[in-house]
Amino acid sequence: MSYIWGTIIYSAIGMIFVDKNKKNNIMNKIPSFKGILEVRHCISGRIRIYIPILKNNEEIKSIIIEQLSKIKVITNIEINTITGTVLLNYDNEKIDPMIIIGVMIKILNLEQEIEKKPKSKVEKEMIELRTSVNRAVYEKTQGIIDGRTALGLSLFLFGIYRLRKNTNIIPSGMTLMWWVYSEFFKGGVN
Repeated sequence: MSYIWGTIIYSAIGMIFVDKNKKNNIMNKIPSFKGILEVRHCISGRIRIYIPILKNNEEIKSIIIEQLSKIKVITNIEINTITGTVLLNYDNEKIDPMIIIGVMIKILNLEQEIEKKPKSKVEKEMIELRTSVNRAVYEKTQGIIDGRTALGLSLFLFGIYRLRKNTNIIPSGMTLMWWVYSEFFKGGVN
């Protein structure tokens, strides 16, 4: 039964993407990097790019204009620093939009930013929560113990208790002891 539902869902999703590909074939070929350099719109001979670092930054605007003006096949450059967008008209017979994206990445030195491992919003919030709890425990105990140490100590003591009780409930005492070992002696999560 689940195989049938999986096939139906897979087919439905496939049909959605096939329709999208037919309508917007150029957009699907151009790389877009969320939060760094995003292709917002692209048709043959025209591309709109959103670049967050361009917002309210006249210096970057002048760099883009100076460098892109040297490329003869780009016929028009419009930059809006309020929205952080660049609108380019180009001769689509002589240059591919992927080349334009590559040039923009190189001009703005975004290679390292693109290479970074992206963090999801949930991951960022979990890190913030862990940091906040750690700081709160540290402040509440007046610097005697922090949240990470309190958690490790709690797991360690509970692990000893579970080993002494010899209960077979998951997680076992050995698992709790391993977590403590991993946290303190292997460095744990930063």
